[in-house]
Amino acid sequence: METVKKLEEKLRAEAERREAVVKRIDEILADHDLVREAYVEELGCCVRFKKPNVIELKQLSEISDPFERAKRFVLILLSKADPEVTEEKIDRLPGDVVLAIARALDKATAPLASRSSERRSGTDGAPPSTPSSGT
Repeated sequence: METVKKLEEKLRAEAERREAVVKRIDEILADHDLVREAYVEELGCCVRFKKPNVIELKQLSEISDPFERAKRFVLILLSKADPEVTEEKIDRLPGDVVLAIARALDKATAPLASRSSERRSGTDGAPPSTPSSGT
């Protein structure tokens, strides 16, 4: 039985590879610069964001205080999608709201490997992070 599951997974992975489109770096960059939405369950709404780049992730990793890191994470991702989001506005939010948004953004920007396995297995119970048509 386990062998059948392994074989099915191997066949599924092979089929995905065959269907994959070859992309140049500029196409990949364009895909990742889309405005996306993440559902914040505690607030019952979506927030618009853009994914962080390598430089921003490195900056975040250098912040030792977990709350400050979460606040900066929210600021970076939301302000990339909406220039009206400022540090002052984030500072005015209640702490639990900042943390709820940070959790939703963290889930929506999960590493590619875990996101692709969730897509294949269908185990991701949260509303998907989807590209938005807005600016």
